Amino acid sequence: MRTSTWKPRLVMVIAVSALCLSLPLGVHGQTCESSDPFPPDLSESLSERYPGRRFTATVYDARNGCTYTFQPETRITTASVFKIEVLAGLLWRAENEGRPLSSWEMERAIPMITESANPPTSDLFLSLGGVAGFESIHDAFGLEETVIPSGRWGLTLTSASDQIHLVRQLLLNEFGPLDGDSVMVARDLMGSVIPSQQWGISAGVPGRWEFELKNGFYPTRGIGWRINSVGVIRDIDDGAYAMAIFSDGWSTEAAGISALEKVATILNDALVPRSAPEGIPFIDVGQSDWFYDPVRWAYEGQVVYGTSPITFSPFDGATRGQVAAVLNRFLDLPPGDPETGFTDIEDSVFVDDIAALVDAGITWGCNPPENDHYCPHRVLERGEVAAMLVRALGLSDRGEGNPFIDDDDSVFERDIEILAEAGLLQGCNPPENTRSCPHSRLSRAEIVTFLERVPPSA
Repeated sequence: MRTSTWKPRLVMVIAVSALCLSLPLGVHGQTCESSDPFPPDLSESLSERYPGRRFTATVYDARNGCTYTFQPETRITTASVFKIEVLAGLLWRAENEGRPLSSWEMERAIPMITESANPPTSDLFLSLGGVAGFESIHDAFGLEETVIPSGRWGLTLTSASDQIHLVRQLLLNEFGPLDGDSVMVARDLMGSVIPSQQWGISAGVPGRWEFELKNGFYPTRGIGWRINSVGVIRDIDDGAYAMAIFSDGWSTEAAGISALEKVATILNDALVPRSAPEGIPFIDVGQSDWFYDPVRWAYEGQVVYGTSPITFSPFDGATRGQVAAVLNRFLDLPPGDPETGFTDIEDSVFVDDIAALVDAGITWGCNPPENDHYCPHRVLERGEVAAMLVRALGLSDRGEGNPFIDDDDSVFERDIEILAEAGLLQGCNPPENTRSCPHSRLSRAEIVTFLERVPPSA
């Protein structure tokens, strides 16, 4: 997730013009088995690691015209991925009426896509005619495997292939009923998703590449959490590929996101032509990336390891367990009492690291006041890690004042101020750096950057 450099890039007004279709609406792309990014043992591997969970995925590579599928017969409900079709229907209606999106429509489309807000989605769903209206939208975009079984749009049943067919029209503009201006509106909106929702198909994508996505994440009785991610990834040479991954059956949102991002990383590893830069084995870290020096420093000092032998996953969220391990190695703490009182870390590979941090007074539970859970798989927020680093390094307030404008309501305001005074924390909105984003998910790139700034005398 590009949390450190994220800036909204919304287009607020569009002009509508006529479109001459260059491809028939039914084009779904050729299949190319020789370059299939899905490993042959993926189904077996996922079944063993995540029993009872369902996955389906489709990739379309615009660079060679190939389409690749995994478990294509599986149908999973969309959750908030349905909002992509709402946006498509909205733009299609506006074009048919010879106008840009109205202020009423745009005021709802922006939070629907960038924040995944549900009330504006329901407003737009009804304005487009509800279930009956979306049957026409399905037809307009050639969605033959998508059905809304009730008036609840989040329970729309779909296939990964249908969603790829949709984004090829909405984001890649290869064919379909939308003109180029409408496609740019969709790209701007789906490229401006808030940092905390930039997980998913972006996992393992090089820092210099761009992506537009929309995720779905919602629990349903009898199904569990549905965790889905759909969008387009663009390389630095103007090439692009579309990816859709759907899954369900998860007991928690975090578990589903972690699993989906493992699949996305496998696919991106296969689809991204790259080599590792000097000094590190990670092909998803470039020498021009802002985090290259911190990652190399952390790797050479054995403070951090990759998510695979060749990937660092810099934009993945840093979990409480991972940060415990990183801090334990960085501080070289003595072993802690294994009887931490936490009931959810018995099977965690980070149990010793967590124990060491607890004994050092650096961390405690995630469910006050009981604090009998550690939540090792939950991704930390920037404010939370500020508090951990202040305790870990024994930093104190210098009284220089708070340089940020967005943390007055955060319980970590003082910790953020102390960390900024020490030169370890900078803003999240460069070059202004007036915001600390205390509630944003902490990325793996950010935690090593914070630690690399610690002076040797600290």
